[in-house]
Amino acid sequence: MSEEKMKQLVELLTGLKRYEWNRISTAVEKVYASKSNKIELDNEAVKNQLELEFKGIM
Repeated sequence: MSEEKMKQLVELLTGLKRYEWNRISTAVEKVYASKSNKIELDNEAVKNQLELEFKGIM
């Protein structure tokens, strides 16, 4: 994240009430969850990641 974006974000978030943050957070999470539901796993990518995770264990 750029320094400019961080400054803008801090400005926008400063002074928010907890319930306002909760509503924003919930809305953003719903959008991300909705978008990620459309992503399909790639067999090769999963295989490669599992090999990295378990390298040396087996």
